[in-house]
Amino acid sequence: MDNILEAGDMISCFTFIKGEEYMLREKLFKKLLTKNRINILENAINILLLTHNDLDGSGPVIILNKYFELIETIHCSNENMDQIISDNVLNEDILNSYDAVFITDIHCSKDTADKINKLDKNNQDKIFLLDHHKTAMWLNQYPFAVIETNNPEDSFSHIGIRIIDLFNYKGTGTSGNASATTLLYDFMLSVVSILNKKKHLPYDLESIKDDFLTEFCFYIGIYDTWDWVNIFNKQYDDSLNRLFYIYGMDYFDNMYTSRAYSYEDIISEQDKTLLYIEDKKIKKYIEGKDIKVIDVNIKDKSYTICYCFAEQHLSELFEYMEEKYPSVYSDKNNNSGIINFYIVITDQGISFRSRGNDCIDVSEIAKLYGGGGHPQAAGCAINKEAQLSYVKAILNFN
Repeated sequence: MDNILEAGDMISCFTFIKGEEYMLREKLFKKLLTKNRINILENAINILLLTHNDLDGSGPVIILNKYFELIETIHCSNENMDQIISDNVLNEDILNSYDAVFITDIHCSKDTADKINKLDKNNQDKIFLLDHHKTAMWLNQYPFAVIETNNPEDSFSHIGIRIIDLFNYKGTGTSGNASATTLLYDFMLSVVSILNKKKHLPYDLESIKDDFLTEFCFYIGIYDTWDWVNIFNKQYDDSLNRLFYIYGMDYFDNMYTSRAYSYEDIISEQDKTLLYIEDKKIKKYIEGKDIKVIDVNIKDKSYTICYCFAEQHLSELFEYMEEKYPSVYSDKNNNSGIINFYIVITDQGISFRSRGNDCIDVSEIAKLYGGGGHPQAAGCAINKEAQLSYVKAILNFN
């Protein structure tokens, strides 16, 4: 972390006041800010990042590239996460080749978590798992994991400036929902603040924040948690997510890592042109989809759902489905009713969405089929062999 402290500086991460450790973050990150863990991060050069294969999984790539010298990234899916951890983290020869390991926006099974927990303390202290999915809350029992679904309102409260204010949640009456990207940025600012305070460098939030990352993390956070719709009523759009799929994951990671260093605009003129062209293609695609409303029975509970089959553009398709069939709807035949949730079925899995203040928690539905996620956005991965049986079960096909 040479851009924070001079190379070779060795400082303790704590100020001792009457024998007690004073920590800048009182609750959320406390177990990840121990003296040994801070010393590991202070001297870390070679970082392994295991992260999800979506926009919120790419945010940590750009963040960590701002703070560390060498980042090796492996984008993971829910299906292969345990195997990737087994190959790279539980293999001590490989683990020893890295100074620290971050796992973001995705979580592992209990069996894998238990194996990480059995690593020797120094190796375990190299591992930082940060996630925001409700279905991963059980991981908070482990010393290497922090799972948080809401943006922490106490961020840097000791200096009167909160992370959520940086993320433009002022005046909304809420702290918003946390994404993996915003959690990691908050965590790294906590680390920097601790190190700078001991070095007698400026450590207040206004001094250490990165203007590009603050804006970048905000856009990713509100998109991934759907706050851009539910809190901001589409005051902001989903351009970053669309660019993620237009450019592809690897190109997106490299492009925004470069932009973060040069403090370029988040969205360039070239981006705007590509988005305009893509808009026309997407509109034609989603308007050609056969969208249906049916009644289903899942685990002895009845629901009215809106569904379709698709291969791409799921976010835009869900938005179109919700506009065509709102939570409370009436169609051209004067049929009316309440949509409990929305489903898009692909050859890789099933995605669920719900809307409204009293909506169905679709993460609980997804959990029934081996998946998980958020109350209003979830999914389950299914292989081709199991696909037909799952679709039959969910849609009551015979």
